[in-house]
Amino acid sequence: MLKEVWEFLKYPENLILDIDAAQKRKRLGQLLFLAVSFSLLSGILLEAIASVFHLDFGAHAAEKLMEEFSVLAIFFFAVILAPLLEELIFRGPLGLFKNRKSFAYAFYISVLLFGMIHISNFEDLNGHYWAVPFMILPQLCAGTFLGFIRVKQGLIWSILLHAGHNLILIGPFIFFKLLDIPIE
Repeated sequence: MLKEVWEFLKYPENLILDIDAAQKRKRLGQLLFLAVSFSLLSGILLEAIASVFHLDFGAHAAEKLMEEFSVLAIFFFAVILAPLLEELIFRGPLGLFKNRKSFAYAFYISVLLFGMIHISNFEDLNGHYWAVPFMILPQLCAGTFLGFIRVKQGLIWSILLHAGHNLILIGPFIFFKLLDIPIE
């Protein structure tokens, strides 16, 4: 699957696959694994860079979300509302681009905008603008997989992938919050 995504990135084309529901579910699972893996690895890379260069970006939006909202609200925002709105905004318009060249630009721009909007997850850049690509790398990776599945299987599948991705990443924190276990 990773090779297929890589080939798509080299030559993006707005071409939906003619596959059955079972194949779509299997591909969703494979892409979910890849999206979460790449997000985690790029998050670890960011933490390593922040540690080596003694960078402090302040509180992350996820920390504030955990402190200020109930488990139900966190689940709603992260697993339902964010995937639905973000997919409609960032991946929804991809279906409008039929020309291969204009589609490629639209695809890459959608991935970049999706990443850039998430810079707002950080409280403060503290002048470390060079670190921005690393800060949004998890979203750039996720945006790539989300765009791929949107184009190959349809918008509903990118919403499902996004929801699954967020649930896997935020699920442990929701679990700890339910058990009232402090996260440090």
